Amino acid sequence: MRCKLESLIAGLGEKASWADIIADLDSLSETEIHQDGIGLRLHSVARPSAAMALRALGIVPPATIEAAGDDE
Repeated sequence: MRCKLESLIAGLGEKASWADIIADLDSLSETEIHQDGIGLRLHSVARPSAAMALRALGIVPPATIEAAGDDE
């Protein structure tokens, strides 16, 4: 996967080290908050190398804030 991802990133005219990609992907987080039957899901913003890797793979990150199920 490493060589394939590096090739896809290069196809975007970009370059990122594998260590930076892994570190940035590892920094992604999601938190759900439920209060009075209302739920929100909060996603961290992808750091540069993670954003580049996701774009190269054709993955659209979720919105920073979105509704979550209210079943909690």
